[in-house]
Amino acid sequence: MRGGLWRPVVAVLALVIVWDLIAPTQLGGRISYVNVRGISMQPTLYTGDLMVLRRLDAYEVGQIVAFESDMNGAIVVHRIVDIVGDQHLLKGDNNSFLDRYTPTVDEIIGAEVLTVPGGERFANLAAATPTIVIQALMLLVTLWVLRVSRREAQRQRKAARRRRAVALAVPSRDLEGDATVATVVELER
Repeated sequence: MRGGLWRPVVAVLALVIVWDLIAPTQLGGRISYVNVRGISMQPTLYTGDLMVLRRLDAYEVGQIVAFESDMNGAIVVHRIVDIVGDQHLLKGDNNSFLDRYTPTVDEIIGAEVLTVPGGERFANLAAATPTIVIQALMLLVTLWVLRVSRREAQRQRKAARRRRAVALAVPSRDLEGDATVATVVELER
């Protein structure tokens, strides 16, 4: 790509990748955020932790997943201990029993990608002001693109100055023949 056009393209691609990494399922992404409640997953997870989950096509034994309970509609976060057919047997790390409900792949919200200890307070802030968060991200990306574009423009101006005409001093005599005068001759590269 010519000139500085490639930088905005890279910025847009970076934004798309970031969107894919953090966009919630409600906005077309594959990521869900869950605030942990209860003691069933201690010592791995504690109340107030924020879990980032990614929806997958298949899950494995040992993964921590979340699903919506058939009893009260609450989100349950437990570990897969076995897979029988399309049913996932789950158990809380702090429980001595298996969960009664065995969700299928389609019923699982997602598998743990990241856990932020105590991250619930940040999630609540973001949930309360999603527009501000989105606008702040857009502002940061815009400022980055402008900064990169400004740097590219400075580089181009500097290169243009180097390519510009080269001034050469050519000695000559003035009309009276006494003094030597420098005549500037511009040559294009």
